[in-house]
Amino acid sequence: MATFSAITTFLAATSVAHATVLGGSLFPVLNSFPNLTACASEPAIYSCENTTAIQNTCCSPTPGGLVLQTQFWSTYTGLESRGQLLPKGSWTIHGLWPDNCDGSFESYCDFTRQFDPAPAPATIGNTTVPVYKGPGVDSFIRAFNRFDLLDYMQKYWINQGDTNAVFWAHEFSKHATCTSTFDVACYGDNYQEHEEVVGFFEAVIRAFKIYPTYDMLAAYGIVPSNTTTYSLAQIQTALKTQTGAIPYLGCTTNGTVLSEVWYMHHVLGSEQFGHFKTLDSVSPTTCSNSSGIHYYERTSASEHEKSEPLVPSLSAAQNTIKIITTFNLYHHSVSSMPPEYHLESFWTTRFQHETRFEWLGDGRATVIPLLREYLHAKKNSTGWLSTSDIPRTLHIGAGTSTLSDHILREYEEVVGGTLQEGTIVNTDFSAHAVLQGRIGAGEGIVRWEEVDMLDWANIVKKLGDNRPEEKGNGRRGFSVIIDKSTSDAISCAPNVSLDLQTLQSTDPCPAIAAVMNHDKRMTVEPVELLALHLAALVPPDGIWIAQSYSSDRFPFLTEPSPTYPDHASVFWSVRQVIPVDAPSGQAKEGVHAPTIQHFVYVLERTQTPCEGR
Repeated sequence: MATFSAITTFLAATSVAHATVLGGSLFPVLNSFPNLTACASEPAIYSCENTTAIQNTCCSPTPGGLVLQTQFWSTYTGLESRGQLLPKGSWTIHGLWPDNCDGSFESYCDFTRQFDPAPAPATIGNTTVPVYKGPGVDSFIRAFNRFDLLDYMQKYWINQGDTNAVFWAHEFSKHATCTSTFDVACYGDNYQEHEEVVGFFEAVIRAFKIYPTYDMLAAYGIVPSNTTTYSLAQIQTALKTQTGAIPYLGCTTNGTVLSEVWYMHHVLGSEQFGHFKTLDSVSPTTCSNSSGIHYYERTSASEHEKSEPLVPSLSAAQNTIKIITTFNLYHHSVSSMPPEYHLESFWTTRFQHETRFEWLGDGRATVIPLLREYLHAKKNSTGWLSTSDIPRTLHIGAGTSTLSDHILREYEEVVGGTLQEGTIVNTDFSAHAVLQGRIGAGEGIVRWEEVDMLDWANIVKKLGDNRPEEKGNGRRGFSVIIDKSTSDAISCAPNVSLDLQTLQSTDPCPAIAAVMNHDKRMTVEPVELLALHLAALVPPDGIWIAQSYSSDRFPFLTEPSPTYPDHASVFWSVRQVIPVDAPSGQAKEGVHAPTIQHFVYVLERTQTPCEGR
């Protein structure tokens, strides 16, 4: 998935000793890193898979090497009147648990770091767990100036019936004190009080972000409903298909109301930063295998809109920050962010964890038939006198989906014969996904490139000059763009302001330069910026096949208005919008289950050239 590399760079900057905004010091942000330098000499092996004892327990969770990332689906908090709400379109964090390799577990392992005001259980064996009466753990986070962390936790780590900070204290005290990699000794001589508490909260969030449970289920048509029920097999299949393992599913009310999910792992390295290998659950589900399972809706009064801070909380005067991207062309005004699907870090985390990730299916029944139709039409009209006549395909946001394999097979079946190298180009802005793709593809007609599709300079650098206007110079462009939900991910990025004066000092995208001959300054949505970049790569009559969960993914092409001026619509027109059914749930007898649909768009490149408009 493509995104703005500058945002990722800025996010990384907030985790070091001092955060800086546009060259000026914001305020000191204390780090929470353990000292793992000694781990370089330790054997690299997953927790619970070692055959000899772990010598340095700061390097691998010991003995709690079966690590669980746990989430809740709650429908209320009980503190709505005080503003404690649930995030719309997201499950919430429960915790990160260090179970022993045999599935047993320990609790409250260090009473000197017991910050839980209401321990549960209240006793460990014959020992009473002391009740904590000091300041809340949220004050520890503030002491490190981690207001960004605190803001995220207040949005996604939500308690029921009590304040959030009480819940966080419980999770640290009960579980982190039994996780060896959060031992105070692991933080070295420069340890600062409560450093490991902040580090644990960061680790919990990092693990939580691997699993967007709400979205994974929704992609399979499993959405909250007060009428429709789903089978256990449907829910397990949806999650296994996208994570590689069957998690524990927890249900209440005799196994008929979905309430919890636990993703289980062995960990290579520390729990803070290691690689999580997903495992099938070692705990039997409490959900019914014979009755329909309810996944109840929340009331609007119990939810807030999802948003994520880009930077630590600031004063009102500082609440909007301009970030200059690395190519000094686009300025982003950011006040709050939708889900992180537009961030490279989100997808790299996923791809390091999963071998295959299919978003909205694998494309065989939706995207591939349209590609086949286009290739046959071109073959019948031109006869492909030479291999240079064969349409080239650019697959954006290829990720680890099997769609890239299906595209190659389609070319082999329709085209046959020998194809030129670079006939198919798969791109992603995650280096991990690209490396995995190259290993799988080997040498041949398929290229894999690490490309940020919202950065024109990066596009030119990685893809070469593929503008199609000068065919005599070998510039053929791409006749087909394949986009399976990449536009959906990009839509989560902030709008982009373009300035002609800044533009003139760069080597701009020709489509943008063309429209800015008329508009000296303009603001575009990120998907429209993508459309402008692609317009410069696709010759007239080329197509863009885009599968989306949205019925209105390209409003700038279908709704000419002051909100959507005449920019990308000069270069692209909507030829088709094809609704396709997502898998449906199991409905109660006599109750109608509404069909969930995805949408496949076929956009056609107009005859308008990018240059000289």
